[in-house]
Amino acid sequence: MVLDLDDLPDDHMLHADVCIVGAGAAGIALALDLESSGYDILVLESGSLKPEPKTQALYDGEVSDERMHSPTDRYRQRRFGGSTTVWGGRCMPFDEIDFSTRSYVPYSGWPISLADLLSFYPPANKLCEAGEFKYQARECADLSQTQLIQDFSPENFSADSLERFSCPTDFGKRYLHRFESSPNICVVLHANLLNIELGDNGTTTESVTVCSLHGKKASARARFFVLATGGLEVPRILLNCRDTQNRVSVIKMTWWVVFICAILRAR
Repeated sequence: MVLDLDDLPDDHMLHADVCIVGAGAAGIALALDLESSGYDILVLESGSLKPEPKTQALYDGEVSDERMHSPTDRYRQRRFGGSTTVWGGRCMPFDEIDFSTRSYVPYSGWPISLADLLSFYPPANKLCEAGEFKYQARECADLSQTQLIQDFSPENFSADSLERFSCPTDFGKRYLHRFESSPNICVVLHANLLNIELGDNGTTTESVTVCSLHGKKASARARFFVLATGGLEVPRILLNCRDTQNRVSVIKMTWWVVFICAILRAR
């Protein structure tokens, strides 16, 4: 079922077992994975089914050096399907070193390893319609040459890594019919997250408040909440939390959110 926040009654209360904030690749992947669980799934999406300039403008932000990073609203899309609506389909798994603490990379090091994600990659390839999860030339029997350069075996880097490309699959168009016909998934469009209300202990989430650009507000209660809004939006949402509880309690949730988003990125 797909609803629009502007069509709901004022101050409407939504209920679910799992509330997912964001309907990009991560949010859609998680919702589809949970569809057969029997849980009631609520997906809150800021945008609509089509691009909307005013909603997209919410991604505006400053970039310290545009030579190093494009403007924050250029390649990220704030609509159902997220950035898969504009991506080129390039797929590659992380490398082991991506998770390692490196003295020459500030703030490097993750609380998970590549091994924690490996079981999630094959279904990720399937969902992205990117073929088999085989990213080393030696794994592909149909390749006439399994080395980039014959008899070249470097010690410090891989010379036979492959890239795969999705169709590219637009998750919004490809999987919309699943959401429209699902008996236990409800998507609410134009639902911008305003606040996370914490419990008395400061470590659990009681509810979230959303608002449309036309001022229509609603709240959502759930047993579990997942922020699936991407690497820039998740920290911004957490830092913007206006709950009276200690904000540090919310920020401590970031590692778990990053962990979930890393898994979802691989699904």
